[in-house]
Amino acid sequence: MSKKIHSAATTRAGRSSILKPGFELSCLVGLVLNLSLLVFATATFAQEKMRPAVASIPQDLPPLPLPTGDEKPLLIHSGNIAIFHEIVLSTLAPLVKNRLLTLPTYSRLDFPWRGPLAAAKSNVTRNAETLKSIIFRTSGTPRLVNGFELAWFGANQSEPQRTASGLIYSEYYPASATQASLLGPALESRTVFRLLSPAVVFGFSIFNFRFDSAREDEIFISSPVTGKTRRVFNSNISDPILNSNLTPQDFYVWFNKPTETTIKFIDERTLLVPFARLKPYKLIPETAPEEAAGTSTAASNTLPPAAQGVFLVERPELTVDGSTRIAHLNYQSKRYPEQAAWMPTAAFYVPRKVYIYEIIPEDGFLLTGRQVLVVDEESGLPVYKIVYARDGTYEKTVIGIWGLVNATVANSSTVRQNFLAQLIVIDSNLEKVTTLTNQIVKVFTAEASSTEDDSSANEASQLFAFKAE
Repeated sequence: MSKKIHSAATTRAGRSSILKPGFELSCLVGLVLNLSLLVFATATFAQEKMRPAVASIPQDLPPLPLPTGDEKPLLIHSGNIAIFHEIVLSTLAPLVKNRLLTLPTYSRLDFPWRGPLAAAKSNVTRNAETLKSIIFRTSGTPRLVNGFELAWFGANQSEPQRTASGLIYSEYYPASATQASLLGPALESRTVFRLLSPAVVFGFSIFNFRFDSAREDEIFISSPVTGKTRRVFNSNISDPILNSNLTPQDFYVWFNKPTETTIKFIDERTLLVPFARLKPYKLIPETAPEEAAGTSTAASNTLPPAAQGVFLVERPELTVDGSTRIAHLNYQSKRYPEQAAWMPTAAFYVPRKVYIYEIIPEDGFLLTGRQVLVVDEESGLPVYKIVYARDGTYEKTVIGIWGLVNATVANSSTVRQNFLAQLIVIDSNLEKVTTLTNQIVKVFTAEASSTEDDSSANEASQLFAFKAE
């Protein structure tokens, strides 16, 4: 692994000491001073909880712009990457140097994410629980639908070789213990990845049933070519999807089963982390007119009741030719003519404190070997994964670009939902790059999850209605 990942230490800002009353003071003065300090510390702590997280960066770096007003991001590119290399992921720095990537950078997000990861740094058992927590945080609610566009890129191509659209639907338990008991003992989650277009791949599906125990995942693949659904080995989670370099274990950046890995804490440091937006996203009731989905006035922080509490995430990013299709990639937006066609152009990079783990799969039949997982400390979300082949050679980097929904629904309950806006999988030799861009994100509130006659729940159940052969 690169020495940049292994050996770089996190820069820590100095802490000013708190004045303590001396013994020579009277008891009364000492008591008053201590009470004053306690009140001050309590108020300061309350204010700090409301502030966006700011990671410490090397003092010799140029100041980064604030995410406020009309300030434009600082662009990290081939001409200045040498200045910022210390806070750029080691496998991304060469891509910036070779003019494949440009990193639009701000000093921080414009909101606190709130959801710190209590990362264990030495105890293996607790680290496994940390991985389980990471998987849980990638969902945030019991049910989530992502409508995506998948794109395959070859080396030095200005357009994708091909594209496909589909959905990923996930249900997490024991958020609904009754439903879990109906689906089987100790079922932790079930996920379906399904392609919907073009017609040649319509119906291609991967089903994953995960159990909250040592029991192996049950994985099924449905092929439109054979018209059959068959169960596959657990090790097939590392198999590429339709000649891409995206695998099921890359879903949500990291999608392996925590109990089937050995994990070791490596380091904590500051790295530039991509985010879909500097501000939280709002929600649109699913019953809202379709044309409102791309406008900034359609959403509100307080929402009227929607059908069974189902909402869509408002996506105010760039569109293509005025349509509701979001231009997340460079070949769509044409914003950076000299950079790679697959470069994400709607994301922003922010210096963040991260935890770095080495993960070694225990399944000897997986195609991949050890992985290095980079987790954002404040949100607890996986943001980078470096994958190595079984012989130890560097294979690919996975980039996860996340967004956060923050809205209040009509019953005054707050919806705070993490969602994966984009996934970029980059081969070490750049022969293959795969992007998964979530164009539509559907959020189910607690009301939707508890509604017995929820039509969307019935539709979801049909997604899992298959007969294995």
